[in-house]
Amino acid sequence: MYKLIRFVTKKADYDGKYSVYLHEQGRALLKKALSEYCNILFSEENVFFGKKGKPYINDAFFNISHTDGMVSLALSDYENGADCERLRAPLEKVIKRCFTPYEAEQISASKSPPLSFTRLWTLKEAYSKLTGEGILALGKAEFDLSGDKALFDCGCNFYQYLINGEYCAVFCEKNGAGNIFFQFTDFDIDKSDILL
Repeated sequence: MYKLIRFVTKKADYDGKYSVYLHEQGRALLKKALSEYCNILFSEENVFFGKKGKPYINDAFFNISHTDGMVSLALSDYENGADCERLRAPLEKVIKRCFTPYEAEQISASKSPPLSFTRLWTLKEAYSKLTGEGILALGKAEFDLSGDKALFDCGCNFYQYLINGEYCAVFCEKNGAGNIFFQFTDFDIDKSDILL
């Protein structure tokens, strides 16, 4: 699996919503990675959707995530999941809806509740994107931060990165699925998806 992370700063001349800009950055990162690592030219007509709506191009499965200031991409020849988030304060309504009692306890007992909340959220989100189950998968997935392990039989490997003490990124794959390659990219992408 290729795991790519790109830090994104808002271009001063961008006239759209920042979330749209981040989405465009993710698509541009995908185009660049497909070309560079898979020798595939990106085209909307070549994007297909498998079971549960997971996108792929030829035999390349991808998962894009973005948050304020970062875009992440998982790219492989098998289904995968990715999530990235800027550290944020725990939200009680999200904890009640999406976290198990054990996970809620880990957050409240933590020396850094924002870090624990974000770590757990990105693990759950990456898993839900791998399975394609969305929010339904969040309640099934239970994680133990002290042992850095899943507390349910999911048959997955999780790779979690704390970046600059400000971001958390997670990539999820089925056990033994393939080789792992992680890279911070320095692609400079403008608003029209031209790689400079």
